[in-house]
Amino acid sequence: MKKKLNILFLSSRLPSHSANLGQDIMTALKEEGHRVSFGYPGIEKLIAELTDYPKEHHNFFQRVANRLKLYYRQIFNIAYIDSNGYLYSPKGYVMFMPFEEKPKVEPSIILDKLEENYDIAILLFFQDMMTISMVKAIDEKYHCPVVLFSPDMYPMTGGCYYFNQCRNFRNECYECPMFHSKDSLAHRNFIYKKNIYSTTKTCFLSNTWMKQFAEMSKIFENSYMEFSTAIIDEDVFKPMDSALCRCELGIPEHVKFVIFNRYKNMERKGIQYFYESMRLFLQNLSDEERGQVLLLTIDKINPRLSGELGIETLQLGRVDMHTLIKVYNASTLFLCPSIDDAGPSMINQSLSCGTPVVAFNSGVAIDVVKTGYSGYIADYLDSDDLACGLNYVYRMNPQEYALLCEGARRMALTKNSKKAFSSTVKKIYEHFNS
Repeated sequence: MKKKLNILFLSSRLPSHSANLGQDIMTALKEEGHRVSFGYPGIEKLIAELTDYPKEHHNFFQRVANRLKLYYRQIFNIAYIDSNGYLYSPKGYVMFMPFEEKPKVEPSIILDKLEENYDIAILLFFQDMMTISMVKAIDEKYHCPVVLFSPDMYPMTGGCYYFNQCRNFRNECYECPMFHSKDSLAHRNFIYKKNIYSTTKTCFLSNTWMKQFAEMSKIFENSYMEFSTAIIDEDVFKPMDSALCRCELGIPEHVKFVIFNRYKNMERKGIQYFYESMRLFLQNLSDEERGQVLLLTIDKINPRLSGELGIETLQLGRVDMHTLIKVYNASTLFLCPSIDDAGPSMINQSLSCGTPVVAFNSGVAIDVVKTGYSGYIADYLDSDDLACGLNYVYRMNPQEYALLCEGARRMALTKNSKKAFSSTVKKIYEHFNS
């Protein structure tokens, strides 16, 4: 009989966060007969308190003073800590948990409320609650493997969740650009993490893109790394009637080609390449063809977006998960111009709904977006090639496009299904217990 595992699952965000990512993890494992505990009974209250950020209201003089402080910090490159305990650098770097040895919540506060034995632990989001000190505490109490299933780069750096263009992690975060000293807080954090990884049963779960950076950092050189792209509940994110979804979202009948994008005015989300690729694609269309193209966005709303691109737009703002699934199914493709992202998981969600993806050769796209099979993968930072991807799908005949959609769904079932994830966790357990 195959062993059923008793699994500890910890995260600083509720299971419903990030389109039910935590819940999908637990569902996948429970469906295979494993027992999963999300922290201790009542941990949801702790998480709510930790993520209830205070809203600051400033008068005119306070705003002017804050602006002057910002200019001063930018001139002299002075990092500062805000009211949430986040460490910011004028150069754009952020540490949400800057003090590795001093987490906001001591591990014992959580672990003392848990039962005595676990076979394996999975850690997801750290921000606002945990640091890697939790790995050490779990090892000391349960002597079990700990899986770091992080959606960002925090486990492999001295504190940054996204390292932008910085590559100092290859040198143990020595001479961190956030600080003026060489042996800085970032370097000490890096060494602290590396020592914990090398003395515990730690597994870093990553896609190909994250693994290449983890190997560069050498922080896991004495640890185990396993492959995984993401987990998506294929019974929730699934193909639906496209025409019906378009009708429910209010997409006009004359629209033939719907480009879906999560609009984020952020450099690492590729805002520059979004505009460049869209304009390059649209400039090769006739007026009649452009009239049949619609840009469908969620998240941030830009009132000038339609005028900036010269096509019809439908901006939904923030949407719930059920609406998001309809958005995928109403779209011809999902355009993802991200350039510094471990995922995003929206690529996996789109594929699971049978909607092809056009993305750069970066993040999770490396593993799941294959040109002609599940979408189009463009050369990194090449706006022309990203525009070619849009045109590639646009020029497909109905039969070719139907095969592309089938390939997208098939890719998701192979790489991102609940079964695939639970098998990976079992493989990790067996690695440490063989």
